Amino acid sequence: MERFQVPAAVRDSLQRSGAFPSLSFNPEEYEARRVEMMNQTPGNLTGYDCPRCLNRGGSYKLENGYITFVQCSCEAIRRSIRRAAKSGLGDLLEHHTFDRFQTPEPWQARAKQLAQDYAAAPVGWFVASGASGSGKTHLCTAICRRLLDDGRAVRYELWREMAQKIKAASLDGDARSRMMEPLKNAEVLYLDDFLKTARGTAPTKADIELAFDIIGARYNTKALTLLSTELTVDELLSLDVALGGRIHEMCQKGAQYLSFAGEEKNWRLRPSTGEQIAI
Repeated sequence: MERFQVPAAVRDSLQRSGAFPSLSFNPEEYEARRVEMMNQTPGNLTGYDCPRCLNRGGSYKLENGYITFVQCSCEAIRRSIRRAAKSGLGDLLEHHTFDRFQTPEPWQARAKQLAQDYAAAPVGWFVASGASGSGKTHLCTAICRRLLDDGRAVRYELWREMAQKIKAASLDGDARSRMMEPLKNAEVLYLDDFLKTARGTAPTKADIELAFDIIGARYNTKALTLLSTELTVDELLSLDVALGGRIHEMCQKGAQYLSFAGEEKNWRLRPSTGEQIAI
């Protein structure tokens, strides 16, 4: 907590200059006025427009002859915004919320409830598997939003783009290690479209090795991990038993594995009604 006090010499100088209305002016009244003026002065913080502290990050109070600075609640909001910016989720956070996830079908209501339960008490991993357009990314992003609001550092990666960059650096061990380090050590990692390939072909050996490198490291440290994928557990196991086994195990420790099986669960193909959000 910052503390300020007007030195006696400064008060005397202000009194001589006429800043005090009279010789009988109480210095505490001056300091109270000074606090009032400081609280009316806008700050220069960005990212969130706070009507309480006028973007100063806090307010000033006079206590026992000292001016103290009390942090504003908007600082928590600013930290959350900074974490969101670093996460890589971008505009997804604005549109992919629990409130905006529609549940006209029972399977959607159940999926939403399981995702909310995980977000409230995240243990193990959360995996959403199934058809494109079924809401996997929406629910995983909504979980990430809740975790960000709770003060957790989340890192988002779209698998195909990330994999291409890392595989391109495969001949440079140091560069590859630098790219892998934040994926292995992120407090929360969300891999979107896990093991999805450009043309829908089977993942290559290099894809599987990369996936195992990341998944294995996070399995060892039991770090919170979210995956959205079109692959089922059986398909993951058929690609690599060790990889699929670790994912399956981490979804049995209080976490969830959601399966959106069937083309009828592709919500993008449903007729639009009202303010439906494409997932």
